Amino acid sequence: MTTLKDRFEAKVDRSAGPDGCWPWTAATLWDGYGVINVRQRPHRNVLAHRLAYSLAHGPIEDGMCVLHSCDNPPCVNPAHLRIGTRKENTGDMVARGRQRYATPWRSSPGSRRLSADGVAIIRAFRRHTWLTLKEIGQRMGFSTVTICSVATGKTWKHLPGAIPVKKDVR
Repeated sequence: MTTLKDRFEAKVDRSAGPDGCWPWTAATLWDGYGVINVRQRPHRNVLAHRLAYSLAHGPIEDGMCVLHSCDNPPCVNPAHLRIGTRKENTGDMVARGRQRYATPWRSSPGSRRLSADGVAIIRAFRRHTWLTLKEIGQRMGFSTVTICSVATGKTWKHLPGAIPVKKDVR
């Protein structure tokens, strides 16, 4: 029976040498980080770079993050990994421009929530462009229903600029 360390090492490409990135060659998450099943009960997946760090340096304290100095999510080279707090991890992410959805219409980087500026943008798009609600939603990363609700004032009622829906009078 193979050990976890053997299973892990079989999935690492070390061809770049000791100073280069060692990409994880097995399963990855949508954001590029490697993942491996540690075969504990219940079955549990762990991030490959966290396992790489713990195999090289020992256990990771609860609540701590493993940060990449190389800014390469699939890299599992222990020389490129260090321990840090969530605040340090977020600071690195922002400093390197890796935060998701860093746009003026999000309430904060990585958030799925719309900001007040986003409401103004949606309403301005609706008023001054020929874009459909669906096209506005696709450009901004929100559903057509969300865009329609904002544009018509169904949501964010406290902000001005809603365009009411014209209803047929019978």
